[in-house]
Amino acid sequence: MESLIRLLSDLPPVALALKTVLGLALAWHWHARLASALLAALHRLAAPATEARDASLSAQPGSPVVPNHT
Repeated sequence: MESLIRLLSDLPPVALALKTVLGLALAWHWHARLASALLAALHRLAAPATEARDASLSAQPGSPVVPNHT
């Protein structure tokens, strides 16, 4: 009976340590996944803005550049 009590008293610290390690591993996995997805989304959002700015400077319709009709 004493060995059973000793075994049961040793389980909570081991379970807590295991849960801590598993939680950190899961958090790291999600951090790596979300960070790469966020960077890819930001890259996609930034690319059209530079293309639109370059198009407006090339005298496309709607640009502030007035063509010379002489």
